[in-house]
Amino acid sequence: MAGHLRRATFSSLSVAAAFCASLALSGCVKHVPPPAAPETEAKAKPAPPEHLTVSQIVARSAESVVVVRTPIGLGTGFVVAPGIVATNLHVVAGAGQILLATSGGKKLKISAIAGLDPTHDLALLAFAADALPGPLPLRTDAPPVAGDPVIAIGTPQGLALTASTGIVSAVREVGPKLTLVQTTAPISPGSSGGPLLDENGRVIGITTLIAKTGQNLNFAVPVQYLAALLHDTAAPITLAEFAKIRWGRRGRSDGRSAGESDEGIARPVDRPSFPESVAGFRLGATVDEAKASCKKSFRATGNHAECGGAPIALPFARGSVFLYFSGEHLVAVELTGSSLEDTRTALVTKYGPPDGIAHARTGREQVGWQLSGGTITVNVGKSRIEILYTSQASDVESNY
Repeated sequence: MAGHLRRATFSSLSVAAAFCASLALSGCVKHVPPPAAPETEAKAKPAPPEHLTVSQIVARSAESVVVVRTPIGLGTGFVVAPGIVATNLHVVAGAGQILLATSGGKKLKISAIAGLDPTHDLALLAFAADALPGPLPLRTDAPPVAGDPVIAIGTPQGLALTASTGIVSAVREVGPKLTLVQTTAPISPGSSGGPLLDENGRVIGITTLIAKTGQNLNFAVPVQYLAALLHDTAAPITLAEFAKIRWGRRGRSDGRSAGESDEGIARPVDRPSFPESVAGFRLGATVDEAKASCKKSFRATGNHAECGGAPIALPFARGSVFLYFSGEHLVAVELTGSSLEDTRTALVTKYGPPDGIAHARTGREQVGWQLSGGTITVNVGKSRIEILYTSQASDVESNY
C-alpha cells in the first residue's frame, strides 16, 4: 500500500518532521552528547573487531532484524537482548497490536513494552525469549566519526530485509538532549527502527529520520541512547496500557513516566466508530465493487486505485479519491481536503478533539484520531491537505 506506507513514519520531511515535531525538538541549540556507556560496559575490553564483507554482515544480521507491523503502519526492529526488540517509538506509538515478522517466516505478537525513551524516539518490545535468534552486537566503546563505512538494514516502503551502504557524513547536534548520526546509507519510510551497522557488523545507530528537502540526508539515533535505555530499570507496561498513551508534541499528554499507570487518561466516550464506508466506498470492498461505486474515471494499478471523484459529495474534500487494497479488499481511503477549516470542522464535529497533533518546523502538521475499527490521519502541507482513513482488522497482517 505504497501511499499508506509513505506515511507510515508520519509525514513529509518524512521522519524528521514527525519525530522532531512530536518529540518537541526545536532546532539546533546547545549540545548535550549521547550518554556514555554504562560503567561496567565502558570498562570491558572489546575483542579485536572482525573484518567482514558487506554480504557477510547482512547474512549474519538478517535473522535478528524484523519487520514491525501495527494496524496503522510498519517499520523495522532488531533484537538487542534475549526477548527484546528495539525500534523507533513513532513506529508503534498508539498501537494496540504489534506483530513481528522475521526473515525466516516467524510471526510474533508483542504483549509488553519493556522500555520507552520518547526524547530519543526509542521503544523496546518484549517477546518470548526463545522465539528469535541472538541480539546484534552494539558498538558502545567508540562513537562513529565522519567517513566511517556503514550498512543500513530495514523495510523501506515495505520491502523487508533491504540493505544499503554508505558512510557516516557527520555527527550532528540537533537539540539540548539529542545528537544524530548523519549518513549517506539510503533509507525510506519503513526503515525506521532498523540497525545502522559498522564494518564489523556492530550497531552504531537506529535509523530514524530522512530529509526530503535535500539529497540523501539520512539520520540515525546513536546507539549510546539505546544502551542507556537497556540499562533502565523502569517497570515494563502492558500493550493495553501502552495503547492508551497519547503521544503529542511533548510526548505523553499526562507528563508521567513510562512506568506509571494510564488508567486516568481521558478519552471521548461518545466518539463514533470508524465509518463502514468513506466517500461512498465501502471498506472491505473488492476492486470490482469499488469500480462499480465510482461514477467517474477509475484507474487501478496493483493494490492501488484512483477514482476521479467521490460518489458521495463531501463538503470538506474535493478531487480524486485514492483507494488502497490488501488481500483484494479495500483497507484505506485517501481524500484531498478542500480547506483546512472545513476539514477540521467536519472531523472535530463528528469525532471530537484529535488524539495527537504534531507541528513541523517546515509548517507541516499532522492530526490523528484513534477510533474503534480504524484511524483517521490528516496531513497538512503548504499546498495540500491529505485525509487518510485506514481500517483496523482484527488480524494486523490483513491491512498490509
